[in-house]
Amino acid sequence: MLTRYFSPQRKTWLTSLSVGIIVALLAGSIQFMVIYHNRAERFDAIINNVNTYLKSYFHDLRQTIDGLQPLVDQPCENIDSGLTSHAAFSPNVRAFLLVKNGIAFCSSATGAMNTPLSQLIPAIDISKPVAMAILPGTPMMPKSAALALWVGKPGDQNSGIFVSINANLTPYILYSARQNDFSGIALAIDHTAISTFSNRLVDPQTLHNAPIRQAQIEGLPLKVYLYANSWLAENTQFALLLGVVCGLLAGLLCYYVLTIKSDPRKSILLGIKNNQFYIVYQPVVNAQTLRISGVEVLMRWRHPVVGEIPPTFLLTWPKPSR
Repeated sequence: MLTRYFSPQRKTWLTSLSVGIIVALLAGSIQFMVIYHNRAERFDAIINNVNTYLKSYFHDLRQTIDGLQPLVDQPCENIDSGLTSHAAFSPNVRAFLLVKNGIAFCSSATGAMNTPLSQLIPAIDISKPVAMAILPGTPMMPKSAALALWVGKPGDQNSGIFVSINANLTPYILYSARQNDFSGIALAIDHTAISTFSNRLVDPQTLHNAPIRQAQIEGLPLKVYLYANSWLAENTQFALLLGVVCGLLAGLLCYYVLTIKSDPRKSILLGIKNNQFYIVYQPVVNAQTLRISGVEVLMRWRHPVVGEIPPTFLLTWPKPSR
């Protein structure tokens, strides 16, 4: 390793810095993935809740419509009161229209009538068993968008029940206000949609952002689009902050551990305990007579990893710990 060419103090600093950087990257990456996972789960929960609500609503509405299908064969004056009561007790329903052979002959809102449904609602194809459209308004409420649902009567061509439904997105607006990165929702049929972004009908393809989630309502040509803000800057800042804090703590802890571990006093005591020190006898020569005048007793240290420790290094090593 390159660190073997550095001094012990520099090795400690370099190792601590490396550990801090690695821990910072790991902590920031993990936090980033956790935020992304939680964000995805939150969007999944929102779209599933909206899908479940609309599926349950239209299931109940279909049951009501199926109960009204026999009324198509009766005169309007005999059934208009019952039709009005059904509309009153059906949530978000503006009006039920009974259609016979393509002619709307009875309305829960206005009573008897005689108008081709294709003239009232050109967007609805009554040749289909089930058809839907999004309308900018209805005759009674021309400035308020509505969902139009057609359910044909089995076995009777161009006859059935037409329903106009309030396209009320207020609950979704209130729900979106509680989400930091949830920007809006849209209900779309083909190329027409009503959304929380505009009071008018829009083409979902013209919206600036692609939906983050979408769902198809089972059995209906109705789609739900969920829109969200791009990745929030505060999420990145939080991940970076956590990474920096964890990196600093890890670096400081590593420096502390390495400093304690590399304490000269501890190394010397450990060497004495493991019998790494030994005695060396060295003769003393008189410079004048060039004769041996005595013996000098020296202590040497044989380290199990680095080998023989130079005497000069052994003498200067404990000095910083005084």
